Amino acid sequence: MEQDLVIYGIPLIVLAASAPMALGMVPPNRIYGFRTSETLSSPEVWYAANRAAGWFMIAAAAVSFAFNLALSSAFPEWTPDRLEPWLVAGNLVPLGGGLVASFLYARRL
Repeated sequence: MEQDLVIYGIPLIVLAASAPMALGMVPPNRIYGFRTSETLSSPEVWYAANRAAGWFMIAAAAVSFAFNLALSSAFPEWTPDRLEPWLVAGNLVPLGGGLVASFLYARRL
């Protein structure tokens, strides 16, 4: 079901991608991680920024998951057309906040 992907899948994918970053397991590279010109400038900046970004995104994924689950449970009578925009917003707002927090943190390094 498409709603299951939005409710569970997206936050779980973000969580799975963010956990190695938060744990400092992602070495500097140009494919995976929080990549900016600053983070690619030195390993110290890379690991600090990626740890922070990983934790911010883990928190955002948890908020997304909890919001979407609570919303779909609180309003089971809502049609998919009514529920889906809220579920999408339940993902985009926290994940966007995590991304903004990551950039703000990286600027201070």
